[in-house]
Amino acid sequence: MTQYTVSPRATTPTSSGSSGSSGTDPAGPTHPATPASGGRDPRHAKRMLLKVGAVLGLLLGACFAGLPILWMVSSSFKANSEIFAYPPKLITENFSFAAYTSVFTDPTKLRFFFNSYFIASVVTVLTLVVAILAAYAFSRFQFRGKTLINIVIIGIQAVPPITLLIPYFGLIVALRSTTATRV
Repeated sequence: MTQYTVSPRATTPTSSGSSGSSGTDPAGPTHPATPASGGRDPRHAKRMLLKVGAVLGLLLGACFAGLPILWMVSSSFKANSEIFAYPPKLITENFSFAAYTSVFTDPTKLRFFFNSYFIASVVTVLTLVVAILAAYAFSRFQFRGKTLINIVIIGIQAVPPITLLIPYFGLIVALRSTTATRV
């Protein structure tokens, strides 16, 4: 009987018993990475456990991110009274496209959508053009102040955007661009 052992360099067949075999199996090894003891490799079990844990974590994250979107889509087919009903229901009994027909038949709302998409598209294209040209310059050329500019860019990106909410509100109040009362 031929057993297969795992060596650091290669899998080599070994002969066992007094069967008179030459130590090679003409059919070749069926499982060259299996240890000679015939048991499972503990690294394989650990890898499988890590894969299962990763898949479960990703599924949990997908549910955490996807359920609010599912609720939003479901609510778009409900009447307002059903949206705020208690206990809440994911699937409505009175399925309706009334909200969609209300939005897509009103020319004012369609104009709002067009303006939003137009501005978003123009800003995206201009941002990409400027960013691509700047990235090319930063990667290919040496110029005075390059390190300082890189530090400033990375420093700005390191600040979470929510921390800017209070200064933005202060700026809006200082410019008197809000109807909020004085704080």
